[in-house]
Amino acid sequence: MKVLFYLLFFLSITCPASHAESTFNMNDAFVIAKARKLGHSAPFSFGESSPANGSSSYRFECHDSNCKTCNYSTGVCSICNTYYFLSGRLCKSCSSISVSNGICTNCSATGSCTQATCNKGYFNKSGACLACSSIKVTNGSCTQCTQTGSCTQATCNKGYINKDGTCKTCSQVFSNCAECNSTKCTKCKSDMLLKDGKCVACPKNAKCNGTENFTCNSSFIKKGNLCLHCPAGCSSCEFVSENTTEVKCTSCESQFRLDDRIGKDSMCRPRCCDDNAGLVWPSNGIPGYYSDHIGLRSVCRNGSGCKGWTRCNNADLNAYDY
Repeated sequence: MKVLFYLLFFLSITCPASHAESTFNMNDAFVIAKARKLGHSAPFSFGESSPANGSSSYRFECHDSNCKTCNYSTGVCSICNTYYFLSGRLCKSCSSISVSNGICTNCSATGSCTQATCNKGYFNKSGACLACSSIKVTNGSCTQCTQTGSCTQATCNKGYINKDGTCKTCSQVFSNCAECNSTKCTKCKSDMLLKDGKCVACPKNAKCNGTENFTCNSSFIKKGNLCLHCPAGCSSCEFVSENTTEVKCTSCESQFRLDDRIGKDSMCRPRCCDDNAGLVWPSNGIPGYYSDHIGLRSVCRNGSGCKGWTRCNNADLNAYDY
């Protein structure tokens, strides 16, 4: 440094005055020498520019493509481009900042990460990557989330089901549902019918228990998802065969009897209220007596209290005698 100083001083004395404009003055020499000593040379920061408009000052260029604002008096960058920060004399990428479980994508001028792209199972919060499990989920825990910290998948406690990152009851996700899995209802409320993973109204004249099965009320027979009425007088009935809609009675209501003899149609016929009324000969002119029409010795009794019974007479015998 001293050698350079004395050399420049000597040249300034010995050079003719006519060459003064092309020679460094002492101040310029000192600034340049200081810049060299500080390391202001490519690729760090500067290039020397001649004084502009007759100025005696020299300008030091910053040779950093990521520098936004250069301090020309020192040749050191003062402000870096977006996504870069100043580290010593250089502009470094935000991605060079270490972030656990992710990569820094934006940062402050001082080198603090402000935005990060996080690995799966983590989300960005002010430049740090936090685990999805740190997101609070009522009745469960978060297992997957967005980069902004919204839970998208949760593991829920018993009796709850995940719905877009929240834990809800089965009835909140599936209407009238009592039990469910992640995709459908598996059991409905007791008075509902389970059909294709959904709860629907119980069929008319039927009893449901929340499953896919139901039973028909007395005097009705099941056909698909319907309960069809049995013939009059039947308390229960069944189809004659699997591939027909024809039915036959299997039991009768209290005031009917089942005619299931060979050659008959297994239907329920009206009967009198009391089979123990005694045997009498059915004939015309027996006032107030009714019959169940079993042969010539029909059981007849006084018809009080019997609804819809046929009066005992010869015409009835001709119609019902068997």
